[in-house]
Amino acid sequence: MAVANAPEARRPLGIPLRRSVRARVVFWGAAVNAVLLLLVVAASYYIAQRIIWNSAQSRVRQQTQQQAERIGATLRSVEISTAIVSALAREHAGDPTYLVDLLQAVVKADPDASGGVVALEPGVAGPGEFAYYAGEPDNLDLVARGEAYREQGWYRRTRDGQRTWWSDPYRSARAGGAWVVTCNQPVLGVDGRHLGMVSLDIPVAHLADQMQTVLNRTGLRAVLIAPGGTIVVHPDPGVALLNTIDDLIARGRQDLVPLAQARLRGEPLEYDHLARAQDERRFTVFTPIDDAGWSITISLSHRLPVADLERATRWLLVWALLALLLCALWQLRLAERLAQPLEQVTESARHFSKGEYDYPVPHVERRDEIGVMARAMEGARTSIRRQLEEIEGMGAARQKLESELAIARDIQLAMLPIAPTLHSRHHALGVYAVLEPARAVGGDFYSFSVRGGHWLWFAIGDVSDKGVPAALFMARAITVLEVAAGLGGSPGDALRIAAQRLVEGNDTCMFATVLCGVLDVVSGDLHMASAGHEPPVLVRADGQAEFLPVVPGPALGFELSEDYPVWTGQARPGDTLLAYTDGITEAFDLQQQAFGTQRLLAALTPGGDPERICHDLVDAVHAFCAGAPQSDDITVLALCLRTKSKGEG
Repeated sequence: MAVANAPEARRPLGIPLRRSVRARVVFWGAAVNAVLLLLVVAASYYIAQRIIWNSAQSRVRQQTQQQAERIGATLRSVEISTAIVSALAREHAGDPTYLVDLLQAVVKADPDASGGVVALEPGVAGPGEFAYYAGEPDNLDLVARGEAYREQGWYRRTRDGQRTWWSDPYRSARAGGAWVVTCNQPVLGVDGRHLGMVSLDIPVAHLADQMQTVLNRTGLRAVLIAPGGTIVVHPDPGVALLNTIDDLIARGRQDLVPLAQARLRGEPLEYDHLARAQDERRFTVFTPIDDAGWSITISLSHRLPVADLERATRWLLVWALLALLLCALWQLRLAERLAQPLEQVTESARHFSKGEYDYPVPHVERRDEIGVMARAMEGARTSIRRQLEEIEGMGAARQKLESELAIARDIQLAMLPIAPTLHSRHHALGVYAVLEPARAVGGDFYSFSVRGGHWLWFAIGDVSDKGVPAALFMARAITVLEVAAGLGGSPGDALRIAAQRLVEGNDTCMFATVLCGVLDVVSGDLHMASAGHEPPVLVRADGQAEFLPVVPGPALGFELSEDYPVWTGQARPGDTLLAYTDGITEAFDLQQQAFGTQRLLAALTPGGDPERICHDLVDAVHAFCAGAPQSDDITVLALCLRTKSKGEG
């Protein structure tokens, strides 16, 4: 059979390849290349963008380093000139003329310096004070001009210090109102005594000129920061010389916080951030300039490096979209031709889903996949109509069966006796039982009967099966046990008689476990025998619970047996005897954990109310199972012996 069907397997559904919908779909599926084209463009754009951006970042790093070296060279040149003037001023402190010539020569020789000051303590260069400025636009004797230079903060800081320091930018009146930054250095004697100070000025315009290569470049923003945090050079005229980094942060530039922290630590930094003032993402490189406290930062807009790439990509996308539009129109026309018969067959399926099985199926004559599907649907329609007729008949039969099972359940429950209450002169015996079948009808049972006015005969049992067979065997077992109990004798005698009757004609090999016994309400004498049933529990008035050692004999229905030992004991007022089926101990939760005997004992409470004891135990089982399906019938029987109260009949 497999060999005969092999050619058909190579040609699905027996349709020639040239006639199949699959062949036409695969052929026209070349339109997917348009999607692949877009994916290639997107991937190429992403890769090119990463390459361009990485190259731009590298250039920013190089430019920042070059500018830092250029500005650093200028600063070091002025620092060296300042150190030379300081050293010569110490050696020739007593010669004012030499000091003036020296200062003028240094300012003239250093292209980066626009002016300078030598100021000494009184008595160092003569009997009086000495302070002289050399530079643009004029050389000035500051003492003759009456300037109290010794009271100025810049003088005191430098004179009393030990190292060179740079001022923040300021507008210098001596330099004709130009903005300058000043390198200051103390003049120390050979004995370490502070003799005065020297300083050289650098015009801010000179520093800005050195940054012109990046300062006015499109997309780049170069910033020079003085040691005190003042912005010396900035592309925005309103920011330079008038603000510090902290001022900008206070006005909302929170993106500059990492830069300010790096400047305080004297560490380089590069990071991406959002400049809200320009509403753009920027890549910023920050680097300190030597150890003088100066720093420089250059940032690059994310838009600049990829602007040309974005323009080219936009045009490419325009042409790609036009091509996709033409492909979509072509594909739409083709889809109409291919989809129309499918839609018509689908319309038939929609009517079928509403139960309209007389609606016709089109295209059954076609020789492609649509024709195969239409013929299959036509065959399914016939099959469904036939099955619906069968289901309707089965539904009626099931309804009848459910009705019969409900009647059987009512009959089964009606067979169970009403729990009696026995009284003696001093005692009362309360009896209660609960039975919850796992199905409509079950195999558990219990029975009570009163003998001699003060003896209660009781039995509880569990048939080996469930459902209707178990219910029938249960009815037979109850009848046999009641007859055996009516003959008198011990519980063991009743079990022997019942075992003999239930073995007869038991072709189904069903069996039942049974616990039966008698309790004397006057004396509390208790006699019990077991046919393979779970041991009962005796709950004392003080709450102590124990399983009674009733020796079990064989279950009823298997074989004849004479060995059903009778256990004898006594119940005291306040005691409760509890019997149950394995539906209690073998109830399982969702994790397949059994309720077990320990939980059974823990759920029992002492007291004289057998109904409450039964329901508390069943509720504990249901709470433990927590939604797991009931796997077996549940039956509980409780006998509570109590002392009668005064006035009780």
